[in-house]
Amino acid sequence: MAADGLKLGYVNVFVSNFDACCTFFTESLGLTLNQHEDSFGYASFNAGTISFGIAKTDDPSLVGSHTGVGFIVDDIDATYKDLVAKGVEFEMPATNIGLSLP
Repeated sequence: MAADGLKLGYVNVFVSNFDACCTFFTESLGLTLNQHEDSFGYASFNAGTISFGIAKTDDPSLVGSHTGVGFIVDDIDATYKDLVAKGVEFEMPATNIGLSLP
């Protein structure tokens, strides 16, 4: 059980196409770039109350392995339609799972 006041601070995932992912998160999703380190392939983005980071890897077994990201939005249907219009492809349709921030 999480301690009182404990909130998610960051999420990091491994990617093989680092530059394309940086472009996707800034241009398609509109996240603000906080840090970009080409020397070791790491970038972080402001994703509201958390920092979302990507780390470049040459190990294909790490990419997509046990990773998942959920974003909280005000209007899931409008956001989904907007992102689809921008060319974002989803693994599943937009789903409201009933979570909210305090």
